[in-house]
Amino acid sequence: MAFLALIAALAPSPGRASSNDAVMLGPMFHYNFAWGHEGFWSLGLEGSYWHEPFFPFGMDVGIEYDMRGRTRLYTEAEASFIFAGGALGPCLEFGGGTIRVGLQGSAWANALVGADFRARALWGGAPEFAPGYYVKLPIVRPDQISDL
Repeated sequence: MAFLALIAALAPSPGRASSNDAVMLGPMFHYNFAWGHEGFWSLGLEGSYWHEPFFPFGMDVGIEYDMRGRTRLYTEAEASFIFAGGALGPCLEFGGGTIRVGLQGSAWANALVGADFRARALWGGAPEFAPGYYVKLPIVRPDQISDL
């Protein structure tokens, strides 16, 4: 619930909204692995805010649960070129009696449905790699309907 409130807070208000703004929300699925460790699946929910004045940039916020019983919270600054892009930001993982912090980066292809590759380095753990796929649906405000 707090996650959805955060996404709503990031959405521009109608008074300063532009047709160049976009808020998107959707599920993410990844297969995570680290060298010398058994792989595992994770399921997440990610929201993103995009602004495209000349060069598309934005941010995302997400929560991810994995099959080991751990939860990750993250946010990333994003930049894209048409239907591909990259992101980098902090990550917090907790569960199994541990709390770890670190950095996470992502690269993706496509816009609403696509594939991405994520790399994560958390303090005290081996680097993890996570190829996956996602679906992102735009959240349309009433004042944007005339722009469609």
